[in-house]
Amino acid sequence: MLPLEREGMRTVGMPVLPKEVRIDSHLKKDGSQQVVVKADDGRGFILIEGYLAPDQPPVLSRQWPFQLPRTS
Repeated sequence: MLPLEREGMRTVGMPVLPKEVRIDSHLKKDGSQQVVVKADDGRGFILIEGYLAPDQPPVLSRQWPFQLPRTS
């Protein structure tokens, strides 16, 4: 991806992801059984939470240290 293209995507609020990353959404019609993947950039962690129902607390919660590579 060209630097200007990357900057343009950021300007309009589009996520800039490497080609190896895929975002997929297969929500059930009832909205249950969700897996949520989040990044905590401040602490340097990837967080995974699993839900059986969206209005309940997660039944699974894991975190892994992760540092993004520095870009120039």
